[in-house]
Amino acid sequence: WAEKYRKPERVELKLICPLKITLTVNSSRDTYIRWHQFWFPGWQAAIGKVPLEVTPSPVLGLVTVKVPAGEHTVKIWFGDTLPRKVGKALALVGALLTLILLWQIKSRRGLLVLLLPMALWFALWGWHNLRDSTCVRPVNVEAEFEGKVALLGLNFKRGDEAAEATLYWMALEPLEENLTAFVHLLGPGGERISQHDGPPGESFSPTTRWEPGEIIPDRHIIPIPS
Repeated sequence: WAEKYRKPERVELKLICPLKITLTVNSSRDTYIRWHQFWFPGWQAAIGKVPLEVTPSPVLGLVTVKVPAGEHTVKIWFGDTLPRKVGKALALVGALLTLILLWQIKSRRGLLVLLLPMALWFALWGWHNLRDSTCVRPVNVEAEFEGKVALLGLNFKRGDEAAEATLYWMALEPLEENLTAFVHLLGPGGERISQHDGPPGESFSPTTRWEPGEIIPDRHIIPIPS
């Protein structure tokens, strides 16, 4: 891991979800991909049904996946571990016992107080996910800056008063200075309508902390003038 990073020839983002990422990696030699998430037990990766080794990066403890040479579709996701499964099972048993106890003592009011907020929460959660999915399919860009940083993709979402642009950077080499991203919104004639300039990751991910192979989502909110 301490040797010079062997960057892949091409990385294409397919699907980005909060706890699941799918991407295509094309490399003539063994390499690795780091996702901008802290490693916890439960992070897994695979090429098809073949599992890949997932470890924390040596500096920040980021999710790091070793990828063999060739062209592969790599899936990275956060799954369950045995302690989490046991905890979920105990929580479910506790909830069922509570419902049975309330039913036996004929506490209809207690049942309503317990079930109505749960039903409302599930309804709101389902409506939110139908209206605004948390998963995105970025537009692939494939731009490289001085061999140090690559812009892999872009996701753009427009609202009534502002637009949201998420850039997906990939660090290729360690950076010695903190860089700023300039995001401009252009009109039909190429004129600049609005812009948002700032450090990547809303100042929480300065470029001097980027690790080689790391993919960093970088969100910018751009106001839309009337």
